[in-house]
This record gives sequence, structure tokens and C-alpha cells, in this order.
Amino acid sequence: MLLEKIDVEKSIKNQKVYRKNWVVIKIIDFLMNFIFIVVFPFFAFINIKRNLNIGGDIFFSTFLFIITLILAILFLYALININKLRKVKGISPKENKAVITTILEEFEWKLYRNNIQFTQATFDWNWFSFDYGKEIIILYENENILINCVSYGRWDLKLFSHWFINRKKENEIIVEFENQIQLRVEKKFSN
Repeated sequence: MLLEKIDVEKSIKNQKVYRKNWVVIKIIDFLMNFIFIVVFPFFAFINIKRNLNIGGDIFFSTFLFIITLILAILFLYALININKLRKVKGISPKENKAVITTILEEFEWKLYRNNIQFTQATFDWNWFSFDYGKEIIILYENENILINCVSYGRWDLKLFSHWFINRKKENEIIVEFENQIQLRVEKKFSN
């Protein structure tokens, strides 16, 4: 993972993670996304058209086109939402940061950057883990936190195909965060 710098103010304002990365990385990301979302369905459509012209097997070609179109739509949905931040209500920035740090350490995330504005954590490499290449970003906005999880693959390309698994990781942290905040609130009111 390149662990690019994050434009925190712009990210909070637009509720999306904005990274300061190289133009080359942006071009490679665009090309990979273009291949999965446009090129594969296009070639599957060309295959249908070719089989209609030569009288070939249209069933397999149509099946292939439908599968590639469904996958392209799922990938497009994941691509649109890959950098979206989810807002969770907390208590105060200081307490939110303490709770998040505890949760990330409990879930065995390795803290990469941990400052006043945001926390960035990754998973250590493990032979038996499917979580290698995951990065979680938590931005602190007043009493709220904004959370996003992204997976990276070979050559540090974002894997939008892991979007659904990343939402599960986010949900685990959000649920634990809300439970910890609730316990702290109850503890304050009981004293």
C-alpha cells in the first residue's frame, strides 16, 4: 500500500476520502476500472453480435454477456462508493480517538498514522488471512467519526471488488465503537 496522504478538510466536507497521489496512479486506476466496467461487457456484446452473424451458439454468448454486465454493474456500484465515508456519532474528539485506538488494537490493526485529524491503520501480512492489503481510515469531525475501509492489491491498485467485505469490516468497528461509547455515556451518568 502506498498509504498516500489524505486531504482531511476536503474529505470531511465532501464525505469521501480524497487522497493526494501521483497522476500515474490515477491513470492506472482509471484504466483498470475501465477494463472491468466497459471493455469486458463490450467484448461480450461483440461476441453475441458475431455469433448472430455466423449462426453460432447464441445461448452461451448471451449468458456470458449477462454475467459480464451484472459484474460490471456491481463493480460500478462499488467503484462509486469505494471512497465514501460513513458518519458515526461519538462523544468528544479526545474520547473518540481513545476508543478507536483501543478498538483497532483489539482487532489487531497496525496503526500507521494516528494524529488529531485522523487515524490510518493497516493489517499485517499473514499467510492465513484474507485481510492483507486492507486499510482503514477514520477521520475525526467534532464529536463524530468518519470511517472508510479500502483493499489494495498488486501494484497498490484499489480492489473495488472487495467493497462488500470492506463494509463488513467497517460495520464491525462501528458496532464496537457504538457499544464502547454507550458504555462510557452510561458510566458518566451513573456517577
